[in-house]
Amino acid sequence: MEKFNEELFLWLNSRLASPLMDGVMSFVTVTGDAVVVISFGLVAVAMWPKAPWRRNRFKAAGLFLAALAVGGAAMHGIKQNLPKDRPLAHFAEMINKGEARVRAPFSQLYHRTFPSGHTQTAFGAAIFFALLIRTPAAVVALLAWASMVGLSRVYLGVHFPMDIAGGSVLGAGAAWMVYRTGGGLALIVDAGGDGERDPDQPADRPSAH
Repeated sequence: MEKFNEELFLWLNSRLASPLMDGVMSFVTVTGDAVVVISFGLVAVAMWPKAPWRRNRFKAAGLFLAALAVGGAAMHGIKQNLPKDRPLAHFAEMINKGEARVRAPFSQLYHRTFPSGHTQTAFGAAIFFALLIRTPAAVVALLAWASMVGLSRVYLGVHFPMDIAGGSVLGAGAAWMVYRTGGGLALIVDAGGDGERDPDQPADRPSAH
């Protein structure tokens, strides 16, 4: 698994490289920064007119922040207790011998690679909003964005693919847990009003006469 992780990193980090992709991936990775995600997420919670949570925006905002906070706390805890090297440090000896090349065009980071914080944040936000919105187009768009954030971290040379996998599972798991335990379903039901049912519950059976 470690060998596959290394080889996949080197392929993604170098084979897709171009000046255009450097700019694209740099922009994408910024969209996964915690400050950016929190800012845009709170704006969406507060201002989207037809949002499923429109009748309880304060609760939606609290759950959104809690989902990212839980995932972020777990991510930092793992980083501190599992201090794996990032690609530049991991391949340092091979780089010095000319046996490997790691492209890191913008950030020279060396330590605490697992899991990816940007990916954890992106997947936490994506899964949280996907659970609330539930339309196929929105779910696909949110997951595609989060996946691109993860890919950008490998392309920019700051994380291994396994870091991305770990961050995605951590972010998604935290979002799902907060959504389920914090009453996320009620946001959808309340927004529907006028008898809209819980989408996770079966329809009522007609009574027999």
